[in-house]
Amino acid sequence: MILKPLTMKLKSIPLTACVIYVTILSCNSKKPEPVDYVNPYIGNISHLLVPTYPTIHLPNSMLRFYPNRDNFTSNNMQGFPLNVVSHRSGKVFNLCPFDGDINDINGNILYTYDNETITPYCYSVTLDEPDIEVKFIPAERSGIFSFVFNKDSDNWISLKTTNQGELSFEDNTITGYDSFDKVKAYLYLEFE
Repeated sequence: MILKPLTMKLKSIPLTACVIYVTILSCNSKKPEPVDYVNPYIGNISHLLVPTYPTIHLPNSMLRFYPNRDNFTSNNMQGFPLNVVSHRSGKVFNLCPFDGDINDINGNILYTYDNETITPYCYSVTLDEPDIEVKFIPAERSGIFSFVFNKDSDNWISLKTTNQGELSFEDNTITGYDSFDKVKAYLYLEFE
């Protein structure tokens, strides 16, 4: 009995209003997944011990990532490690996007950042001074970085080993290794 009056009301509504209403309902019907309730910032401030870092890591995957900074409250970061061997330390390789004259790179590049979003399956941030948007997405055995340079100037990617390692560059690929605590981590990096 409820269906009959409802169908009568729908007949009096114009077709475009029905399409818009159905479209709005379909956009809002996405239910959050359990992973959407994970808060990577829990435990990032520690008064006595070393803090845990907000880690981007898929379960049972080979790659862990978090921004290279002291702690959650730090305003600066020193780039992006390509893998984190341990949950509190042990970064291997360091990737730094750079905008400008390559001769201005002196040692570590220090960034201020904003618009940081961290979930277990995605990381994004805007680096303030060079105005570079960075996004990282982990996969089972690899990861994908995306860099959007918003200024018209020379754009560079600086990659270095953080411990004892070697890198070689050929065409659009970089291969090499870095070691941490006598364990070697190998790299195959391809630019598009």
